Amino acid sequence: MVTPHARRPAPAEPIVGETLHLREQDYRFGVGALIATVSFVVDQVYFDNEPWWHIRAWCRRAMSDPGAQRELYVRARAVPPARHPGWV
Repeated sequence: MVTPHARRPAPAEPIVGETLHLREQDYRFGVGALIATVSFVVDQVYFDNEPWWHIRAWCRRAMSDPGAQRELYVRARAVPPARHPGWV
C-alpha cells in the first residue's frame, strides 16, 4: 500500500533555451538576483535532501547586461512546473 507521503513528484527539469529569473536563495553559488538562460542540463543533485539542477546557462544581472556563460545549481522548486509539449 502506498501512503500519500511515500511518493514525491519529480521536480520539473529546466528546458534548454528557457530563461529563469532567480532570487539569490534559488541558485548556488553567487550573490544577488540572476537571470539565467539554460544552455545545457548537466544533472539533478541534492543539497540538504532537497532537489537542485546542475546547469550551464548564459547568466546576467539585468536584461541589458551582456552576461557570461557559467555553471550553477538551481533549486528545483525555482524551475517552472513541467510543461506539456505544445502547451502555451
